Amino acid sequence: MVRVKSTVVMLAVAVMIVFASPSSAAITAEMVHRAWEEVVKTAEMELPPLTIADRDVPNAWVTNGRSVTVTTGLMNLLQREEEIFGVLSHEAAHIKLNHYEARVTSSVGIGIAGALLGSVLGGGLVGDLVVGVGSNLANAGISREKEVEADDFAINIAF
Repeated sequence: MVRVKSTVVMLAVAVMIVFASPSSAAITAEMVHRAWEEVVKTAEMELPPLTIADRDVPNAWVTNGRSVTVTTGLMNLLQREEEIFGVLSHEAAHIKLNHYEARVTSSVGIGIAGALLGSVLGGGLVGDLVVGVGSNLANAGISREKEVEADDFAINIAF
C-alpha cells in the first residue's frame, strides 16, 4: 500500500513538472510600464521608450541616452513594484542627467589625451601600456561617478 501511494505521489509530481506552466515574473510587464510612467512623471521628464528584453540575466540599462531596457531576468528577481521603481529611477537619472552625452565627450577627450601622451612617450610596449591603463582608469572613474550620481537622483525621486 505504501509503495502504491509513493508511486502515485511521484507520478503526480512528474505530471505537475511536465505540465506546469513556466513560472511568470514576480514583476509583470504591466507593473514595469506602470512604474516607468510614475518614475518619468516624478522626474518631470517626457516618456522615453521602454523595452522588456527576454533575457535570463537580471539587468536594466539605457541605450544611446534615450531608451530603457529591462530584462525578464530582473523582473523574475524582484518581488514588488517599488523595487522596479527604484531600478527605473536610476535608469531615468542617466537620461535626465545626460550621462550618455557626457560619456561620449569624456571618452573623446580621454582618447585625444591618450594619443598625445602616446606620442610623447614614443609608443612601444611601455607607452602603450601607460596610455591603455591610464585611459581605462580615467573611464572607470567617470563611469563610477555617473553611477553614484544616478543613485543619488533615484533616491531623491523615490522619497
